[in-house]
Amino acid sequence: MRSRIASHSVGLRDSVRPWPLPASIAVLMPTWVRRRSSMRILLHDNQICERGTTTSMLDYARVLRGNGHDVELAFWDASPANQPKVIERVRAEFPLHGHPEPDRIPASFSGFDSAYFIKAGFFDGLVLPETHNVIHAVFSDYEPHGCRYVYISQWLADHVRSQTHGRSGRKSKALDCGLRARQNGCVDALEFGHLNLIVDIAPPELGMREELGIPDEAFVITRFGGYDSFDVAWVQQKVAALLEDHPDWYFVGLNTKPFTRHSRAIFLPMTPDPVEKASVAAMGDVFLTARGEGEAFGVAIAEALQLGIPALAWEGGAYRNQVSMLKGLNGTFRTPRQLERRLKELSHGTEPSVVEALQQRGDEFRPTRVAPQLEALLQPCL
Repeated sequence: MRSRIASHSVGLRDSVRPWPLPASIAVLMPTWVRRRSSMRILLHDNQICERGTTTSMLDYARVLRGNGHDVELAFWDASPANQPKVIERVRAEFPLHGHPEPDRIPASFSGFDSAYFIKAGFFDGLVLPETHNVIHAVFSDYEPHGCRYVYISQWLADHVRSQTHGRSGRKSKALDCGLRARQNGCVDALEFGHLNLIVDIAPPELGMREELGIPDEAFVITRFGGYDSFDVAWVQQKVAALLEDHPDWYFVGLNTKPFTRHSRAIFLPMTPDPVEKASVAAMGDVFLTARGEGEAFGVAIAEALQLGIPALAWEGGAYRNQVSMLKGLNGTFRTPRQLERRLKELSHGTEPSVVEALQQRGDEFRPTRVAPQLEALLQPCL
């Protein structure tokens, strides 16, 4: 009998309802961090959308608000990546400020004790003057600025450190950049630190398989994340071929660009509702990801792990945090043969002890684990 996390569902509706506050955020623990004075904090993402940078920023905001801070959000309101439905939901939960220029924060954004920017990592002009600025870099750029400068994963921080101190000829130029940044007030410009993204998937609801007409005994491969980031062609072809070969296999892609017209491949539109997203994820027997550039972090992988669902990730690409996140969990593949073998093994079920190990790995990114470092970074430097 297949061991499966209970499937969950509500319809993929467009109506707006309040986002549920996960229990791990709703009940704040005094042992997280020694309470300091309340701060007024601005959190900024270049766009407000369904991607991991926005969802993690929201979780940061909830944690900080729950710990007594006054939190507001900001974004570039002309970004083509903005999702109106997500913006509507965010605005219902937090003060949200848009700005028209991509590289300048308006002077009206003032009076904050600390500001947080999640961005590529190069200096793009986005800092808040006369404020403690925390820069959270998502790519391998090394242009330290602000007061604190950290990467989104340990793997990424180590990767940039090795590039900067390696034999590529970048060493002197990069270190000069870091030294200048430290002289200008970026206290950790030469430390290559990291702050994990918070991942806290919502509790799912029951019934998604029934709603989609998928038999309970079927083997379901799920995929969710950025619309066009399931983009390794041979993985798409292998999934389509396996659906042909196995009549009881299904593929369900949430916010996934269609790559096959097979009748047992179901492609669902993006939903801004975290419960609906979790419900789709929880009905699967395995989560599959294959992103051509790899993962600098991998929010969707962590979400699957938190649900106890095995994750399979292509281990290629320029960014390899997926390999680090899944280390010891038999969760990566390099070739079509390896992918097929692992999927066939998982089609026979997942042992409870394995499910527990997956959840333990995913829980490393829960608010209770990440919040202390987040709040420490936001404390203005003396």
